[in-house]
Amino acid sequence: MSRLAPQPTLTEAEREGGLRLLVREAAFSGGTAALTTGVILTAFALHLGASNIMVGVLASAPFLAQLLQLPAIGLVERWRRRKLIAVGSSLIGRAMLAVMAVLAFTSGTPALLIFLAAQLILCGFGAVGTCAWNAWMRDLAPDERLRQVFARRTVWLSLISLLLGLVAALALDLTPAGSEERATVFAGMFAIGCLTGLISAWMVAAMPEPAMPAAAGPVQWRSLLGEPLADPFFTVFIVWQLRFPISFVMLDVVSQVANIAAVRLWRPSSAR
Repeated sequence: MSRLAPQPTLTEAEREGGLRLLVREAAFSGGTAALTTGVILTAFALHLGASNIMVGVLASAPFLAQLLQLPAIGLVERWRRRKLIAVGSSLIGRAMLAVMAVLAFTSGTPALLIFLAAQLILCGFGAVGTCAWNAWMRDLAPDERLRQVFARRTVWLSLISLLLGLVAALALDLTPAGSEERATVFAGMFAIGCLTGLISAWMVAAMPEPAMPAAAGPVQWRSLLGEPLADPFFTVFIVWQLRFPISFVMLDVVSQVANIAAVRLWRPSSAR
């Protein structure tokens, strides 16, 4: 447990070591996301016989889970051990991927309900852990290094997501829908996703956590929750303050086209 305890002071070497781990860890957390979320998760649900309603609930789970960040703020402020919260949440949530891997060889309503429950637990603990993670990383990375470190981390995430996403898609394309071979592919992807997720948690546990300053007093919830609303939303910021043209902002439509293309690819599976 001492490994997860915050440190009153950090040496420069400890801080730099933590930042290097932060960049490398992206390869493993990105691998987990590439193999177990998005279109892959939808295809897995369809493989198990999920209805349109079930698929919709699964797709909305990550967004609904963000509501748990509100009580997570209180947990962080009260406990003041961000690494312990982040690592613990990650271990519990990602363990659900092993449960989902086993379900690849089952079918029926009970299997789907377990699958849904596992996804809700995964997303819920992910939201709690993300709240602690964000506050922790903001204190670990100095202001002058924050942009550089997270830019390198984003590159790793993008590369891993692209490569593993393509491998996963090809593996599914080479196996017949509803076959034992496809079940094995799904089980393998979620098992590997669980393993990379646990490695990610192990690496996160090795990063140092600067101790939070002593609380000045009781948490003022109204002012705390109102602070984000004082800043403009991202779209407003880039249009109004950065004065980017609307056409540039609308490049986001590229992602929508990609989503539509992906749905068209999986439509035949949903009809079976």
